[in-house]
Amino acid sequence: MKNLPTIIQSLKVQLQTCQNNLLYLEEQAAAYGALDVPLRLHNQIAAERRKMETLQAQLAELEKQQTAGGPATETLSPDAPLILIVEEDVYWRDILTGVAVLLGCQSRPVTPRELVARPESLSAGAPRIAVIGLPAEDSFGEDYPLDGWQEAVRKLGQTTSLIFLSTPQAEPVSIATRHYLRTHHIEALATIQKETFNHNWFIKLCQKALV
Repeated sequence: MKNLPTIIQSLKVQLQTCQNNLLYLEEQAAAYGALDVPLRLHNQIAAERRKMETLQAQLAELEKQQTAGGPATETLSPDAPLILIVEEDVYWRDILTGVAVLLGCQSRPVTPRELVARPESLSAGAPRIAVIGLPAEDSFGEDYPLDGWQEAVRKLGQTTSLIFLSTPQAEPVSIATRHYLRTHHIEALATIQKETFNHNWFIKLCQKALV
């Protein structure tokens, strides 16, 4: 697991990238004029602004704890709760690792394909929460079948609280996976859209799951 200074530095790099992307998109929008910005570009700008706000909120909280010597600066006990992070995107892996630090939890980031390849071994250490970034529908194929993904999530959900992070591209996978889990009497705690992710609300959700 990354330590606090490493996480802060990683998030600062993410924030700089986000700011650069936003500047580029806003320059493109300015070339169209205020009333003629394409919807696609408008949505990209809105999404990038939300990412920037999330990064800024988390950085502010982590830096405050670093300065004040809060819980995030303390050495974790081997018995600290474990949060499994199943996510391909480095941005979201960093955000979720930061949340784990703020909660005083250990974290273990893996990719969705790793989950499918070894679901039983990822249950080792008894993770209390698994935050799963749902893959886009076109991610799956013969070597990475959707039913194999669903079964891996089911095995994890037998002992672990599940929180899904979704996107419009992953919506069919979200619907199919939640339906599959319900047939096995497993319900995810929540399915959260990445584009409307609220940092503070997500932390409160995780806190409730850890009680």
